[in-house]
Amino acid sequence: HLNVGSVQHRDIDQTNRTFGMGVELPIHERAYLLAEKFGEQGVPTKYQVGFRIWLVPQRVQLDTTYGNNLAGGDSQTRFFTVGLRLLSQPFLP
Repeated sequence: HLNVGSVQHRDIDQTNRTFGMGVELPIHERAYLLAEKFGEQGVPTKYQVGFRIWLVPQRVQLDTTYGNNLAGGDSQTRFFTVGLRLLSQPFLP
Protein backbone atom coordinates (compact mmCIF):
# COMPACT_ATOMS: atom_id res chain seq x y z
CA HIS A 1 0.00 0.00 0.00
CA LEU A 2 0.96 3.63 -0.42
CA ASN A 3 -0.59 6.68 1.19
CA VAL A 4 0.07 10.39 1.49
CA GLY A 5 -1.62 12.93 3.68
CA SER A 6 -1.10 15.55 6.31
CA VAL A 7 -1.31 16.02 10.05
CA GLN A 8 -2.36 19.23 11.72
CA HIS A 9 -0.62 20.06 15.01
CA ARG A 10 -3.04 22.57 16.52
CA ASP A 11 -0.89 23.22 19.59
CA ILE A 12 1.88 24.68 17.41
CA ASP A 13 -0.35 25.82 14.51
CA GLN A 14 1.53 23.71 11.95
CA THR A 15 0.50 21.24 9.22
CA ASN A 16 3.03 18.63 8.07
CA ARG A 17 2.96 16.25 5.09
CA THR A 18 2.87 12.53 5.92
CA PHE A 19 3.49 9.34 3.91
CA GLY A 20 3.49 5.62 4.31
CA MET A 21 4.31 2.62 2.14
CA GLY A 22 4.15 -1.00 3.08
CA VAL A 23 3.77 -4.58 2.01
CA GLU A 24 2.18 -7.71 3.47
CA LEU A 25 3.72 -10.90 2.05
CA PRO A 26 2.05 -14.28 2.54
CA ILE A 27 4.48 -16.95 3.70
CA HIS A 28 1.84 -19.56 4.53
CA GLU A 29 -1.93 -19.73 4.11
CA ARG A 30 -2.28 -18.39 7.68
CA ALA A 31 0.89 -16.28 8.11
CA TYR A 32 2.26 -13.01 6.68
CA LEU A 33 5.43 -10.96 6.92
CA LEU A 34 4.91 -7.18 7.17
CA ALA A 35 7.17 -4.26 6.30
CA GLU A 36 6.35 -0.56 6.34
CA LYS A 37 8.16 2.76 6.04
CA PHE A 38 6.37 5.91 7.19
CA GLY A 39 7.11 9.47 8.10
CA GLU A 40 6.11 13.02 8.75
CA GLN A 41 7.73 16.19 7.47
CA GLY A 42 10.30 17.39 9.99
CA VAL A 43 10.36 14.09 11.92
CA PRO A 44 12.81 11.20 11.31
CA THR A 45 11.39 8.53 8.97
CA LYS A 46 10.47 5.30 10.74
CA TYR A 47 10.10 1.67 9.74
CA GLN A 48 8.41 -1.36 11.16
CA VAL A 49 8.64 -5.05 10.37
CA GLY A 50 6.39 -7.73 11.70
CA PHE A 51 4.54 -10.99 11.55
CA ARG A 52 0.78 -11.68 11.39
CA ILE A 53 -0.93 -15.04 11.80
CA TRP A 54 -4.55 -16.19 11.74
CA LEU A 55 -5.30 -17.92 15.05
CA VAL A 56 -8.89 -18.58 13.92
CA PRO A 57 -9.15 -18.20 10.12
CA GLN A 58 -11.17 -15.14 9.05
CA ARG A 59 -11.95 -14.30 12.71
CA VAL A 60 -8.86 -13.75 14.94
CA GLN A 61 -5.34 -12.57 14.04
CA LEU A 62 -2.25 -12.09 16.19
CA ASP A 63 -0.01 -9.26 15.01
CA THR A 64 3.51 -8.35 16.19
CA THR A 65 5.80 -5.55 14.96
CA TYR A 66 9.17 -4.05 15.74
CA GLY A 67 10.08 -0.55 14.62
CA ASN A 68 12.63 2.24 14.91
CA ASN A 69 13.95 5.33 13.13
CA LEU A 70 15.19 4.42 9.66
CA ALA A 71 18.56 6.08 10.31
CA GLY A 72 18.93 4.11 13.53
CA GLY A 73 18.11 5.18 16.98
CA ASP A 74 18.47 4.51 20.63
CA SER A 75 16.28 2.58 23.04
CA GLN A 76 13.89 5.55 23.31
CA THR A 77 12.94 5.49 19.61
CA ARG A 78 12.41 1.77 19.02
CA PHE A 79 9.08 0.12 19.68
CA PHE A 80 7.49 -3.32 19.80
CA THR A 81 3.78 -4.04 19.49
CA VAL A 82 1.55 -7.06 19.97
CA GLY A 83 -2.04 -6.86 18.82
CA LEU A 84 -5.09 -9.04 18.63
CA ARG A 85 -7.43 -8.37 15.70
CA LEU A 86 -11.02 -9.58 16.02
CA LEU A 87 -13.24 -9.69 12.92
CA SER A 88 -17.01 -10.04 13.00
CA GLN A 89 -19.64 -10.93 10.47
CA PRO A 90 -20.79 -7.90 8.44
CA PHE A 91 -23.61 -6.17 10.27
CA LEU A 92 -24.52 -3.48 7.72
CA PRO A 93 -26.16 -4.21 4.37
